[in-house]
Amino acid sequence: MFFFPSAWRSASILVLKKPGKSNYLFANSFRGISILNAFAKAFEIVIHNKLKLLASEHSWFSESQHGFRPNKSTESACGSLISTIEKNKKQKVTTCCAFLDIKSAFDAAWHPAILKGLLKKGCPISLVKLIKSFLSSRSGLLRSSISLSIKIALGCPQGSILSPFLWNILLEELLSMQFPFSFVIIAYADDLVLCTFDKDPTIACNNLQLMCAAAEDWGALVKLSFNATKSLFMIFYAARFTLSLSIIIGGVTIVPSDTCTYLGIIIDSKLNWHAHIEAKCAASKKLLFFILKCCRLTWGLSRKVLSLLYKTVFLPTILYNCAIWAGAVGKKKVVRALLAAQRPFAIAIARLYKTTSTSAALVLANTTPLHLKVIEISTKRALGPSASYLPQSVLRLVAVSVADILKSPTPAGISLGSHRRRLLNADTASRWDMLWQHSETAGQTGLFFPKIAYAHVLLNDALPFCIPRVLSGHCGLNGFLYKIGVRASAACYCGEPIETFEHFLFHCPLWDTLRIPLKTIITESKFCWPPRLVDIPRTAAVWPIFIRFIGLTNRFRTYRGR
Repeated sequence: MFFFPSAWRSASILVLKKPGKSNYLFANSFRGISILNAFAKAFEIVIHNKLKLLASEHSWFSESQHGFRPNKSTESACGSLISTIEKNKKQKVTTCCAFLDIKSAFDAAWHPAILKGLLKKGCPISLVKLIKSFLSSRSGLLRSSISLSIKIALGCPQGSILSPFLWNILLEELLSMQFPFSFVIIAYADDLVLCTFDKDPTIACNNLQLMCAAAEDWGALVKLSFNATKSLFMIFYAARFTLSLSIIIGGVTIVPSDTCTYLGIIIDSKLNWHAHIEAKCAASKKLLFFILKCCRLTWGLSRKVLSLLYKTVFLPTILYNCAIWAGAVGKKKVVRALLAAQRPFAIAIARLYKTTSTSAALVLANTTPLHLKVIEISTKRALGPSASYLPQSVLRLVAVSVADILKSPTPAGISLGSHRRRLLNADTASRWDMLWQHSETAGQTGLFFPKIAYAHVLLNDALPFCIPRVLSGHCGLNGFLYKIGVRASAACYCGEPIETFEHFLFHCPLWDTLRIPLKTIITESKFCWPPRLVDIPRTAAVWPIFIRFIGLTNRFRTYRGR
């Protein structure tokens, strides 16, 4: 009854390279993933559901553990850490943090310590015996040129459904430690942060050393150790200090670092987020160049495909956990960096000339400015349960939007979630519209679309690639090509000294015959000739005729600059 079948305890081991390793000659540069029996996984789900129910009913886990927990994530872990640091800085208290790395965490988990942890939590003896059977006498089969079967006496099998839960049980004793000073422990799976804070940086550092020593003692009891070479020490001063402080882990002295990468976020000692944003922007540019290298525009990648890549690859990369560092978007330097990273994608999506302004490119590619997207995501988080761990700098940034949304009554027949999404979208659109109307680089695009809402006509995936160029004014007309040094003369082929867009569209005699349908539909729509540029995309009957006229002239196929 309390037996996990032996055939289900055997796994095929898939060996994967750990990313970012400089040398793959050593075993610790690889990660083994267990490919388990399907029936075993089904049985694990049954056991896991029972354990989760017991853990929820009896509060087995500390709030400090953010990994593999409902309503917890890397965002909640990072948010808790940054909120603590910001709160202490406001109170002029110094925070000392140790970012600890547990050696081969899942692979080194000691089975007796896991079983002891379950018994301490009051887990039924029947389930404990079943877990013991699950962990005992495990084996793995490595397949290459030869097959090699090995016995596994330690660790939680990576790829198993139960393993994350059992790891949390093992770590819980460390997270439940108490100390006679101010401290915080934050864990996400095996990523551990110990924090102490005091007005005196030396006292805070000494207290942190005590916590590290206690963590090492716990590790010795459960046969785990900390990797001192990968562990980091940071000090977040409440004021300017030049103290020579350090901590010791495993006999190795660790001096303070200026930056630390924690759960994918680069934290700097001043919390200005410049290092993180610069790294994300650099990664996004490499991503774009890689995409364009693999899928050249000459293959005919459509606007739809490029937009899809932008939404599914670029945005998740650069906006990862953005609600934690959103307070930085109030700085012009950060806004410029985000827009500079976004600009190449907008240029590629709309196939614009590189001379097109960033503000116009974003409108023509229908890509919301990144800093506004950050504010939108942060506002959404602040409206939900995530608000409890968001840093105060972020809550201040979105306070007005949150208050306005909370005051708005939900109309009958519409769910609260749908209503708030509409308000969020409207708030972002309003912010973007305000920026656009005050933009000094809107150029000809601003004449076509004085409001962002008017640009909805560009959402058509079948829009000819030359249309966004025409709307930007940076297109294959001689007036523009002469300005960028491609043509020797700005004159139109009809003899006009400068071939401007207005001359081409409304007056050039070379296109009089092709212009007749456009002129007719504009007259029928009760507009004078020549009409205002804004009236062309806003009038449903005129817009398709305008696009057809541009295409029939073939004027923009003579030079396809990029």
